[in-house]
Amino acid sequence: MKLADLVIAGAAATLDMKERGMLVDRERMTNLFMEETMREQELEQSLCRMVGDPLFNPRSPKMVADLLYQGFGLPEQRQRGRYGKPGAVTTDDDAIMKVCGIVEDYETKELKWNGHGDVAVWKVGSTVLNCRRSRKLASTYFSLPLDEYGRFHPEWKIHGTETGRYSCHVHTYPPGKPRSIFIAPRGHKLVVADLSQIELRIMWTLSRDPVGMDIIARGGDAHRETAAEIFHKPAGQVSGHERFSAKFVNFGLPYGRGPESMAEQHTTITVDEARHIFDAHHHRFSVLWEWMARNNVFSAKNRYIQNPFGRRRYFSGDIGAAEQDRQTQNFIPQSTAHDILTHALVDIHTHYHDRMFPVFDHHDALGIEVPIEGLEDSVEDIRRAFETPRIPDLYTPCEIKVMDNWGEAKR
Repeated sequence: MKLADLVIAGAAATLDMKERGMLVDRERMTNLFMEETMREQELEQSLCRMVGDPLFNPRSPKMVADLLYQGFGLPEQRQRGRYGKPGAVTTDDDAIMKVCGIVEDYETKELKWNGHGDVAVWKVGSTVLNCRRSRKLASTYFSLPLDEYGRFHPEWKIHGTETGRYSCHVHTYPPGKPRSIFIAPRGHKLVVADLSQIELRIMWTLSRDPVGMDIIARGGDAHRETAAEIFHKPAGQVSGHERFSAKFVNFGLPYGRGPESMAEQHTTITVDEARHIFDAHHHRFSVLWEWMARNNVFSAKNRYIQNPFGRRRYFSGDIGAAEQDRQTQNFIPQSTAHDILTHALVDIHTHYHDRMFPVFDHHDALGIEVPIEGLEDSVEDIRRAFETPRIPDLYTPCEIKVMDNWGEAKR
């Protein structure tokens, strides 16, 4: 299928997803709204006691800035300026995490102390951020407008990103409770089909990296196998810490993440240790790194990059070289994964529209309402739509979960 035809067919399928909508457990959503609202109030009261001001408002950027930069004497953080002028003072989440010694656990998303600075400052900063989280959960995720049938109809932007991926409010829903409000209708199951580790597979296949291709051929856990390669040990002896390190590098490559980012995200790893891990990965997967470098050279010379389906990303003249390299590395795996997912969506929408009803996409996954009657056959049809080869030598295994609500799916 030509790219233009794929885009048009994908738009039609997405329009049907919007019109059908996602079924919401109204009672659960209301209860979770009240729970997060009460939690926000408790956190605000606790924060007021910490700072000794009963009128302190964590929603006020000025009050937060005065507390952090004047009260605690922390280094002032500013937005990126323009034309050589400094930007405005900011207390956004990144700024608070930086000055208060806060790191977010890569797996659990819990806010932890990085071990530097004053732990009391960390406690204040993390409480401010948790207040914001509860408020966002209540106002953004648990306050959806529903139709008379209890369905939410999201807005999809089919040209919402440079990589071609759709953009939608649903994509921001974190795992767990927020997703649990989306349920299967009576007599149906919610089937979530996910392209397993697809971006990594795309990079290994397109680069023809022999080590990566061998891992794909052996099957199993790609991150554990990667750790076995860079730490020089059998996969069965790889620790959870080592697997996490390999996973960070694998997932971070398309986003330009380096050793400093790894050390910041994972407090048990020093910058020197992170550099050693990246160097080991670079050495073991040298063909992959050489392929990424060639893509950067092509992009710099031609001002565009193209994926295997013919989708292009053009670059303007005012983008910096480092940012263009990052976006080049990001574009190929992300856009290719999206086009593979769109092929699966179009196949399901075209051939099984009478018994399968896609209701959302989420990065490399589709959520589909499927009748319980004939469920096993439908699951195999979904698997076939996802695993049909679209690119030579690229195997796209699909992980399928059958559930009553989206919250049952784990990260």
